[in-house]
Amino acid sequence: MMQDSIARLRAEIEAYDLTSPEQLDQFRIAFTGRKGQLADLFDQLKTVPQEDRRAVGQELNQLKQLAVSKFEVRRQELEEASANAPADPTFDYTATP
Repeated sequence: MMQDSIARLRAEIEAYDLTSPEQLDQFRIAFTGRKGQLADLFDQLKTVPQEDRRAVGQELNQLKQLAVSKFEVRRQELEEASANAPADPTFDYTATP
């Protein structure tokens, strides 16, 4: 049961489209925030039988690392793209004044 939730969430995280700062913020809130889906799964970890808890905990940690790394990499890419973008994309920098 818990492994199914983890697999479903992993697929959702991998498929999530992060093309804008707004989507990046929604991703952070939905998955890595204190009230996000990952936090809910970590809360459910106490209901997992003791003999399975270690393996499920490791899967959850890997899932969290996946979500955080996807967020951080994409955040950095978006910041670099906005820093390298011209202030006014319609302005012709080659025109003489």
